[in-house]
Amino acid sequence: MIRYTCSLNTPESHLIIYLALNLLLTLLNKIVLCQYPYPWLLTAWHALCSSMGTYVSRRLDSQNLEHRSQRKNYYILLFSILYTINIAVSNVSLGIMTIPDHLVIRSTIPIFVLIISSLFRLHTRTYSPLTILSLLPLTLGVLLVSHDSLTLTLDTTILCLLGALLSACKTLSTNSLQTHLSIPALTIIHHVAPLAGIQATIWSYMNGEIDEFPVKQISSTSSPLSTSHSGILLILTNGLVAFLLNWSSFTTNKKAGALTMAVLGNIKQVISIAISIVIFRDANASFTGFAHIFGIILAVGGGFLYSLVEVGTFGDSMDNMFGPSKEDLSENAEEDIGGRKTVYMLHELKPRRFLEVKRWRIEVSRLTIICCGLVFTFSVLLFWVYFLLV
Repeated sequence: MIRYTCSLNTPESHLIIYLALNLLLTLLNKIVLCQYPYPWLLTAWHALCSSMGTYVSRRLDSQNLEHRSQRKNYYILLFSILYTINIAVSNVSLGIMTIPDHLVIRSTIPIFVLIISSLFRLHTRTYSPLTILSLLPLTLGVLLVSHDSLTLTLDTTILCLLGALLSACKTLSTNSLQTHLSIPALTIIHHVAPLAGIQATIWSYMNGEIDEFPVKQISSTSSPLSTSHSGILLILTNGLVAFLLNWSSFTTNKKAGALTMAVLGNIKQVISIAISIVIFRDANASFTGFAHIFGIILAVGGGFLYSLVEVGTFGDSMDNMFGPSKEDLSENAEEDIGGRKTVYMLHELKPRRFLEVKRWRIEVSRLTIICCGLVFTFSVLLFWVYFLLV
C-alpha cells in the first residue's frame, strides 16, 4: 500500500497557497475598486499592511532579527529600488494600455526569465528542451484569449516589454537573495514595503487620487466602505491578504524557482479573466468564441505540461515508494530500516523497463487527478455561465 503524506513545506503546497491567495486578493481588489477606483491608494494600503505585518512577525520571531552584513544591506537596497521601479513601470503601462494588450505582453515574462537566467547563469542546472517548449502553448493561450482586443502600438509595446523585463529581473533577484544570500523573506519585505508605499503615495497624489478620495468619502454616504462595519472589515481583510500574499510570493519563489513563479503568474491571469466574467460580468473580457475557450485550455494545458516536466519530480516520488537509489544508499546499509531495505531489494528484482513504465504511471496518475479536478471545476463554471447568459 502506497501512502502519501501532506506537508505544507513542499513546493507544491507553496504554489497552491500562493495561487489561492493571489486569486483571493484579485477578487477583493475588484470589489474595492468597483466602489473606489483608486489603484494607487490601494497599493499604498497594501504596502502599509505588509510593513506592519512584517514588523509584528519579526517581533514575534526573534530569528528574523538577524544582524546583516553591509553587503547584504547593499543588495537589499538595490532590490528595493528595482522593486519600486517595476511597480511604477507596470502601473504606468497599464494606465496607457488596454488590459488585453497588457496581458499579452506580460505573458512573455517566463521567456525573459529563461533568457536572463541562461545568459547570466543564474540557475544551478540547465532547463530541458521540453521545459522550453512547454512555455510556448502557455504564451500562445494567453494570446488567443485576448486576440480580438489588441490595440498595440510601438510605444506602448516597448514600455510594456520593459515592464516585463523588469518583472523578470525582480523575480530572479527575489530568488537569488533568498537562495544565495540566505536573506529571509520577511526581512526583504520589511525593507521593500516602505519604499513601495512611499512611491505609491506619490503616484496617487500626482494622479489626483488623494484629493478626490475625501470628496467621494463625504459625498457617497451610502457606500458600504465608508459607513458599514462590513466595508471596514473588507478593507482590513484586503490588507491582511496582501501581506500574506507578499510573504507567500517570496517563500514560494525560494521553494519553486523564478521560472515556475512566472509560469504560475500567466495561469493566474487566465483564471482571473474567467473569474471577471463569472462573478463580475466584465464586459471587456469574454471567451464566448471558440478561440477564447481554446486559448484558456491551451494556457492551462501549457501550465500542466510545465508542471509535469519541471515541478513533478519523478525521482523524489520513487524514493518515497521504492526506497533510495544505489547512489543515495548510505555506506552503513545495515542501519537502514528493515522494511525499507526489503522494499528496495524487491525493487531491484523487477525489470528495468517495467519500473520506468510503473514510475510514469504512478506519477502521472497523481497529476491526472489534480488536472481532472481542475478541468471538471472549470467545465462546471463554463456551463453555469452559459445557462446564465442564455
